[in-house]
This record gives sequence, C-alpha cells and structure tokens, in this order.
Amino acid sequence: MKIATLIVAAMLFVGCNGENSYDGANGLLSTKAPLNAELSSLYKLYKSDANASVSALEELQSSLEIFEISANEASLSALQEGFKEAVLAHKRVEALFVADEFSDDFLDTLGYMEYFHVGKNSDMIGELDAIFAASTPLSSALYKNANKSITSLEYTLFGEDENTSTLLLKMDARRIEAAGIMLARVISHAKSIRDFYNNDASFEASVKVSSAAMINQLIDSAYKLKEWRVGEAAGLVVKYAGATDAKLLEYYKSQNSLEAIKTIAQAHQSLMQTGLSAIATSANAASEAEAIENSLASIITLCESFEAPLEQSLGDAKTTQLYNAINVLQQNYIALINSMKFTQKIIEADGD
Repeated sequence: MKIATLIVAAMLFVGCNGENSYDGANGLLSTKAPLNAELSSLYKLYKSDANASVSALEELQSSLEIFEISANEASLSALQEGFKEAVLAHKRVEALFVADEFSDDFLDTLGYMEYFHVGKNSDMIGELDAIFAASTPLSSALYKNANKSITSLEYTLFGEDENTSTLLLKMDARRIEAAGIMLARVISHAKSIRDFYNNDASFEASVKVSSAAMINQLIDSAYKLKEWRVGEAAGLVVKYAGATDAKLLEYYKSQNSLEAIKTIAQAHQSLMQTGLSAIATSANAASEAEAIENSLASIITLCESFEAPLEQSLGDAKTTQLYNAINVLQQNYIALINSMKFTQKIIEADGD
C-alpha cells in the first residue's frame, strides 16, 4: 500500500479545458499540444518492464531446474545471479507500479510478492528453517503468503551469512522443492501484472488520470527509498537512530540492496525521460522536472561510487549522502506537485 504524501487522483487537474488543454492561470497544462504520444510511450515502458520481469523470473526458474539436476558451486552461483537479475527487474515494476490505481485486484499484489519491510518484525527465517526440517508436505507447510515471496526465496537460495560450500550442504531436495513453490507463486503475481498492463486500456484513457497515478507512485517510492531502504538500516531515522543494522536492508542476505536502490532510481529516471518530464513541462513545471532528473542522476552516480556493498557501508559518509540525496529527490517531487497545483492527501498505511 502507498504511504506518505499521496495524490488524490480524482481531484487532479481541476480546471482543465479538455483532455490535453489546461488553464495557465491555474498553473496547470497551459498549451494545447497533444500529450497522447507521451502517454503512449510511457505505457510502452510499463509493458516492457512487466514483460522483462516475467522473463527474468522464468530464467531463474530454468536455473533452479538446472541446479536441481546438478547441484554444485557453479550451478548455485548461476542460480544466485539469476535471482539478482529477477529481483532487479521486479524493482522497476515495483518502483513505478500503478496497476492498483486502475484496478482493486492489485491493491495487495506487491505486498504478497515481497515482505522485506513488514518482515523486519517477524521470524521468517525461523519459520522457514522449521519448514525445511519438517516432513509435512510443502504444499501445506508453505501456507503463508510471506513464505511464498521473494523475501523467502532470497533466504532459501542464499541462507544467512553462509558461504557457498555450507549452503550447498543445506540445499537438499526439500529446500529446492520449496524454492520452486515460492518462485511459482511470485511468477504468478508477475504474470498478472504483465497481463494487466498488456491488455487493459485504462492507462491510455486519460493523460490526467495516468499522470496523477504516476506522480503519486513516484512520491511513495521516493519515501520508501529514503526511509526503508537506506534510513532504517543506517540509523538515520528516529526509530533506529544512531544504530546501524544491515539486516534491516532489503536484500542483506544476497547483498543486492545497493543495486536495488540504483535500479529504483533508474526506473524513476526512465519514467521522467520517457514522457513524464514532457507532461510536467506542458504544465509550466519544466524547472521542477529538471531538478528531479538532476537529483536522480546524482543518486545513480552516488550508488555507482560505493566501493563495497551497502551492507558493509552503513557507517560510511556516502550512505548519509545517499540518504540526503534521496531526501532532496522527495522534496523535488513535492515541489512538482505544488507547481502543478495538485491536491494532496496524507495517508498512513503499514503495507510494503
């Protein structure tokens, strides 16, 4: 579910004089230039990312099948690399997610797919270890949605602070079967998202509504990027002030947290460059859009400058710089909303 500052879509673009013409006196889109081309390009981006996510997950499934036949260090390494590619592809879909704005069927989909934030207060690892050690059929033992998620799959394929040889000894037939069940559920969710974007025409029906949904999501994503994916683990938020803890990072088991942050920023960048900046420019908010693109470029460059995974760099000055850079990005999105005279609403929720 979305948290922090959210846009009320139904109240956006008040004072419009038609689908693609806006009242300059109210600070909204002031030209009559058609924006359907930009919206079409953005829609293609959504479909491309959703298709790529399914493809990456299916590649991971193939790697799991190979590992099941021949479990060795090489096939485990390939399996873990496949996991990385799959989760990074999913980060793009997650970062820009708007399906829930058009269909209630997707209100909980992302929450079912990953439990990294909600799971910070659970004993998921203890539960999974107990399931792996039991003899209960996995089809019934893995009854919780949390136990059939990307978060659970990460632990199943990487363990916790375990080297390859130790993990190989644990990767018995039951654990491999469990990984297959988890992955199948994640693929099912990813396919439902893909099919929605590919077959539902809602996104292209209105520049107004879709722009509202996209900016709504970018604010939500920026908040989680700053607070959940950097601030909590680095001890930069009130709840965890002054105490660093790598286990609060999104992918601390596989050490892919920094790559995930970079990928999310790149997804934001793609959305802006593909058409959202053009829509903002038509709304007399070119300077705000430029500031957002500059912030995103800075964040990406900063991510690339780390010499070690974020899990090993939480106390470094660069991590604080990253947190502050994302805070600037969040403020830039708020400036964009204000410039475009959007109505805002604060919603508090506990979802991931």
